[in-house]
Amino acid sequence: MYLSCVKIWNFRKYGYANLDGNPALEVHLKEGLNVLIGENDTGKTAIVDAIKFVLGTKSHDTLQLKESDFYEDLKGIRSELLRIECVFQELSDEEAGSFLEWLTFNGDKAELCVRMIARRKDNRIMHSVTAGMPELDTRFDAIELLRVTYLKPLRDAENELKHGYHSRLAQILLNHPLFVKEKDMHVLERYFGVANQKIEQYFKEEKLEKDETFGIEDGEKGAKEITDKLETTLREFMGNNYDLHGYEPMISASRNELTSILRRLSLIIAQNQVGLGSLNQLFIALELLLFDIENRFNIALIEEIEAHLHPQAQLRLIAYLQNKNDSENINNKLQCIITTHSITLASKIKLSNLIYCKNNKAYMLDSDHTALKSGDYKYLERFLDSTKANLFFAKGIIFVEGDAENILIPVIANIIGMPLEKYGVSIVNVGSLAFLRYANIFKRKSGDCIDIPLAIVTDLDVRPDYYYEIKRVENKNVVYYIEDLKGAEKACELECSDVVEQYFIKKEDIYEKIKEQNKLKKLNKKVKGSIESYIIEEVNTERYRDFVLKRKMDKYCTARARLFTNNWTLEYDIAFSDLRDYLYASVLAAKKVKKEESIEINISEEFTEAKRIISEWSDIGDSQDIIAYKIYEDLLLKNASKAVTAQYFSEILEQNAMSVSAIIAKDENLSYLKQAIMYACGKEY
Repeated sequence: MYLSCVKIWNFRKYGYANLDGNPALEVHLKEGLNVLIGENDTGKTAIVDAIKFVLGTKSHDTLQLKESDFYEDLKGIRSELLRIECVFQELSDEEAGSFLEWLTFNGDKAELCVRMIARRKDNRIMHSVTAGMPELDTRFDAIELLRVTYLKPLRDAENELKHGYHSRLAQILLNHPLFVKEKDMHVLERYFGVANQKIEQYFKEEKLEKDETFGIEDGEKGAKEITDKLETTLREFMGNNYDLHGYEPMISASRNELTSILRRLSLIIAQNQVGLGSLNQLFIALELLLFDIENRFNIALIEEIEAHLHPQAQLRLIAYLQNKNDSENINNKLQCIITTHSITLASKIKLSNLIYCKNNKAYMLDSDHTALKSGDYKYLERFLDSTKANLFFAKGIIFVEGDAENILIPVIANIIGMPLEKYGVSIVNVGSLAFLRYANIFKRKSGDCIDIPLAIVTDLDVRPDYYYEIKRVENKNVVYYIEDLKGAEKACELECSDVVEQYFIKKEDIYEKIKEQNKLKKLNKKVKGSIESYIIEEVNTERYRDFVLKRKMDKYCTARARLFTNNWTLEYDIAFSDLRDYLYASVLAAKKVKKEESIEINISEEFTEAKRIISEWSDIGDSQDIIAYKIYEDLLLKNASKAVTAQYFSEILEQNAMSVSAIIAKDENLSYLKQAIMYACGKEY
């Protein structure tokens, strides 16, 4: 069996809900590994604590509800009731037998629903744990079978492993079947009994007898003189009471009782000096000790698994926990529910094992819940690395398609007074046009979207007409349309009204539209031929651009994902702006670097040269379009690196921040970058 769902009403930050209605939060879990991710204060710990309050822990941690655990609204009104339910599914016959009187049925499948209801009244908090049908539930007396193993965050592993009254090692060992006494005395009690006899003998004898078992030589000196001095002094203190009550000082190593013995044990690594990371791994191994012995289902709750563990150690631990669920013994499965802020883990754990916590909700990211397809999951497993996984911990996200945007946008954000780190915005460089794969992580199969602003910054990639004139190649900014509707309908004997006053960039799109209107599976060659004679081909860059823009918007935009684009490319549009001198200086610098990587660049000299060349172009009558193309041409022809250009361009922008800020505020060619930043930061634009 496994914990399939946690339902929460009025617990901590999860808003008010009537206990007889739908829960404020419903967290769906899967067998094996479940990883709760998200920025701080999104309720990850509350989910873990909710499970602990209902099921308890194997170490019998003190869990006490406080007034602050009851939801408080913005007006300061605190709920008087809270409810938490843990639902278990896929019970084996043996497991079902263990919980028979509390089972409910979902169709023909048995379920176990364990619930805690708590009430605040007269400054007291009362709670009960029950199971069964809500209207017929009874006290749940089998909680010992469901207790969880809990590993808290920010552990002091060194002290946790030491001996003492609150020894963690003693608590765990006492829960182990090996430390259930089958005789009057446990074997450890007998061992310590022998040790105490020898110690007592040492403090009673002046001379010790030979004992080869302990390596004692005949005549070795004992410590009777110490015991005698203690006895003499104590007799003086107590007078006649000493003989009357039979007092006699005795030095012993330990009380000969199992709990006391276990509290004196320490767990160490056989090395003089070990780091906190190694001690933490030892502590986790100790916590998971019982899983190898108990022949039943287990749950492990691990908070902030990355605490004190370096990335490779985190990955090894995750691999171990995943492998535990592959055990051939179906009754010894381990379900792990983990919280993390580690982008290393977020990038390596399968997306389908992640639960994204955002705005007091928890979203499963498996194929049953997202708009992602199976191929998307395979793609993201390959390319969702640690630099991209920061999207799970952001308040807003800017998706870009290349290094240039990745370098420039944070600089522009700083210049306009909206530093991305202040607003919790992450930039994700997808390195391609695979925006949809990443954006659909946040789109639900139901069509709803997770409430986080997604700004998609991409090139429109529509080349201007003069590009084709300069290159003397065929202009590809072509649109197709039908002008003579009646003639087309008569020729193909089909209705064609759906293509009237519409433009297409492929002839096939016209055929598809007519096929849909007439509810046909396909059009034969004769019909296509009769329609084609009425299709007009026209070079119309403006209409072509509008069509490409609409197609990209239809593809990428959702309720929270918006498209921000230009005319051709980022660099080309900047070349159209009042920042063109800065850009061209950066292009000239990047060209020199490509020829000789170790060259020292004086960007001021490049700026002077850029202004001179642009001025010459203006003097010979080049239009703004032509100048923009000439600035961009070296990047188009790969004579200069876009990334290196962006680095130098960023340097110049930072050096001239005040004037650049004024240009960005009014230049339409740069507005889409500013708008993308503002949207991701949660600002109106």
